[in-house]
Amino acid sequence: MERSKSLSIKSIKWYKIIVSSLLSVAVLAYVIAMGLSGGVFGWIMALSYLAMGIFIWIPRQKEFIRKLKEISYDNKNLYVKEGDYEIQIPFHSVKDVEILSLDGLYKFHLYHHD
Repeated sequence: MERSKSLSIKSIKWYKIIVSSLLSVAVLAYVIAMGLSGGVFGWIMALSYLAMGIFIWIPRQKEFIRKLKEISYDNKNLYVKEGDYEIQIPFHSVKDVEILSLDGLYKFHLYHHD
């Protein structure tokens, strides 16, 4: 059966790279601005935020990026690209679809998560 449409943005790989880069630059800019504005105490706070970023922010960001998948569909199934292979999910297994952003991010809730 021919697939009707892709639910993913055109280049999910570039989207992942750009989003993670922009988020990292924003956090780093905030840390540097904090350090420059507060003298010695500001630099101590900035370094502590940088340490928190390394141990908290980066793993969460990697988890978010890892969850982004390329999805297409036809009349009966969703097709989720998972690395080098595809997972076929029938529509009756989809419980709910949530729109996360205007640029094409959807979150699918399944009845049975395998």
